[in-house]
Amino acid sequence: MIALMAQKRLMWSAHVGVVGGVVAVLFQQGVGSPSGELRTALRQCSRKRRVAYGVRVGVGGLVDSLDAEISWEQALLALRFASPRDPSGEVGDPGYAVVDYDSLGVLTALADVPASRLQRAPDVVALDALIAKANGALDVGALEAFCLTGSLRQAAQVLYLHHSTVAARLERVEKAMGWHLDNPADRFKAQFALLARRLAHTSG
Repeated sequence: MIALMAQKRLMWSAHVGVVGGVVAVLFQQGVGSPSGELRTALRQCSRKRRVAYGVRVGVGGLVDSLDAEISWEQALLALRFASPRDPSGEVGDPGYAVVDYDSLGVLTALADVPASRLQRAPDVVALDALIAKANGALDVGALEAFCLTGSLRQAAQVLYLHHSTVAARLERVEKAMGWHLDNPADRFKAQFALLARRLAHTSG
């Protein structure tokens, strides 16, 4: 990723360290580079399958050097919302591997809910049960892609699957969860449940 940033000339320098089990990369941004370019480049890298399997990336906000700690805390929070790529290439959308704090908005408030409470939420319990079934992870991966793109056909493109395959997977999710994904309220519940589950099972 550092090489990618250097190639695109989005930074002057980078400092790398390990804090616990997390690799911290502090970028000094290049002159005239919009703050959103880092996130965009990382997302493109993820979608092109250049982010290693199992890797999650949280991006903190652009701050003055003396406020680097603030950006670090933001990056750790964003990391909790990230979902790593799966080796099969079929589970979830690769864009979820990279999450930018500035893009989360009000969703950051969800991170204040204790993980133990989220784990007990009925929809999170139901998603866990679904994932434990044969092909359940693939079905939930289709749901993640659908919620991210808002379209069956776009979700199919993201997952490199035929739209009928994605439709079948979403039907199984609807049956298991009691949702109707053509209903805006149920789509919202699905998105919220997916985020809650991710936060329930990650600590940064």
